[in-house]
Amino acid sequence: MTERGATSEAFVDAVQHALVNLYDPKELGESSLRRWLGLGERAGASELHRIILNAIEELKPNLEARKDAKAWRPYRAIYHRHVEQFTQREVSVALALSVRQLRREEHRALSRLAGILWERYNVAERAPAMLAEAVVASSLSQRPSSREDELQWLERSAPMELLDLAGLASSVLSVTEPLAAQLAVTLAWQPPDVPAYAFAQAASLRQALINVISCAMRAVPGGRVEMMFETSATDHGLVIRPYGSSGHTCRPLCADSDQLQMAQQLLEISAAELAVDASEDGMCSGTITLTIGAAKRDTVLVIDDNADTLRLVERYLADSRYAFAGVRDPEHAMELATRVAPAAILLDVMLPAIDGWEMLGRLRTHPAATSVPIIVCTILPEEHLALSLGAAEFLRKPINRQTLLAALDRQVATVSPAGDSGR
Repeated sequence: MTERGATSEAFVDAVQHALVNLYDPKELGESSLRRWLGLGERAGASELHRIILNAIEELKPNLEARKDAKAWRPYRAIYHRHVEQFTQREVSVALALSVRQLRREEHRALSRLAGILWERYNVAERAPAMLAEAVVASSLSQRPSSREDELQWLERSAPMELLDLAGLASSVLSVTEPLAAQLAVTLAWQPPDVPAYAFAQAASLRQALINVISCAMRAVPGGRVEMMFETSATDHGLVIRPYGSSGHTCRPLCADSDQLQMAQQLLEISAAELAVDASEDGMCSGTITLTIGAAKRDTVLVIDDNADTLRLVERYLADSRYAFAGVRDPEHAMELATRVAPAAILLDVMLPAIDGWEMLGRLRTHPAATSVPIIVCTILPEEHLALSLGAAEFLRKPINRQTLLAALDRQVATVSPAGDSGR
């Protein structure tokens, strides 16, 4: 790669990092993009946030091209993904694109956005020094890390989400079929009679399942591995039993094996547990049981007169451990609170016909809400006032999904053993 190419790539990486952390003041304040753009020390996260939003607006097509839906794709791809914080799946549906096509549009938009910033802030002047800094940072980031570091990174990097455990198990079995064929192992899978849902981190739970099933198959080459669910109101248990066959040497299950230890560490991310019973029973080499808490969704009552805000919050809560209940008319809020018994209330104090601060006081004394944490969410810079009047937490609009779910997690007593929200 030429020096110019390396410089451009390093700059695009800096732009992408800032986009991903658009609503994280700490990360944005420490972003290398500030130095690439030559912003002074006084220019904090809010200034860089504003610069990026303005540059994104320049991705809109010109007047002649605005009737062409394709011309809007780069702008809409990056706006929906990073400004509105929608998932790739949601944006791909909105734009009628496959996820692969959306990624291409995102890449195209990122390149154009970087080009706009490069020209506007005359980045070429600072490029040599910044490239040297990027090379040093890259070499440091590539140093080997411990398993604990990798697991901590994994825990931070992917969200908890509402998962269909039967569907996840079926997809894992498809992945392990080649190994089963190689070991001449028959896989017998009995799906649950009723849907089994849990809040978990999909990537780590999936890999843990792969580890466990692979370990069970290796214990009984030429044998049979049976899988079934045992469900209750509070927990789901995936029970795996490997059975040997005559003429093949079976190995007893060992809880200390590297595969099962790694599986246990991965499961801890989702507050799941792994139990290994190595006692043999006839041809059975033991039993592995994976236990995870059954999903139970807590209701969040959202009081906001803006219909667009209600729809946005409803999307933010989708696939999380929180169920949405919204109301535009504050006069109906008490009735709805009595009916749905919310675990938390999200209140905008900028309400028509009634003073929002008065509404906060009424909620604090109403029997249906007196013990419910109330999060004030408004454009007003009145955090101290909100907290002094009984709010449990204060959020300044605009908010993103991660910020909202983190606030709810802090205020709502954990019901699911996963202890997280589908962030």
